Amino acid sequence: MIDIKDGAQYPNILDAHLALMVASLSCGITRIAQLQLSDSSGNNINFAFVPGVPPKGTGYKTAFRNYHDLGHNPVLGGTDHKRIVDKWMMLQMAKLVDMMKVVPADDGTLFSSSVVLFGNHMQDGSNHDGNHLPWISAGNLGGYFKTGVCLPDHQPSTGFMAEVCTAFGVKSPYAESMASIRA
Repeated sequence: MIDIKDGAQYPNILDAHLALMVASLSCGITRIAQLQLSDSSGNNINFAFVPGVPPKGTGYKTAFRNYHDLGHNPVLGGTDHKRIVDKWMMLQMAKLVDMMKVVPADDGTLFSSSVVLFGNHMQDGSNHDGNHLPWISAGNLGGYFKTGVCLPDHQPSTGFMAEVCTAFGVKSPYAESMASIRA
């Protein structure tokens, strides 16, 4: 059993969630899975389990080195801990993609017939900017999306979401579209 109240168990709990997502997608229970990695302010995770990140933060609204502390004070003692945590998070996305690549699907693998979106609700914690969201997508959804595309800053994120809806055959609630990302 994993003690879910033990903050050091976060990586193990995340691994369990990723495995559940892949299993539910691969057996057809659902076509869409979502995983939120933190609460909205980033206060609920103490990143002391990430190598190179100390347990105590700068004291910004919390004693711990969590996302809120990292967003407002990324550098502590000359080390950019936000960069370290962001890299760890990207490695978790890569882990999910790798898990999906080995699951067979009708037209290749679970990954090749999917799209994975990894994002944040603000550009930077210190400026609280919600206009330049750092989103990364992976996979081409069975050939629907181009790969290796970088969108201009002025493109609204709702355009991407509209394309995801269209790709799944769902009427989009968003007015914008982003035809430039279609294959």
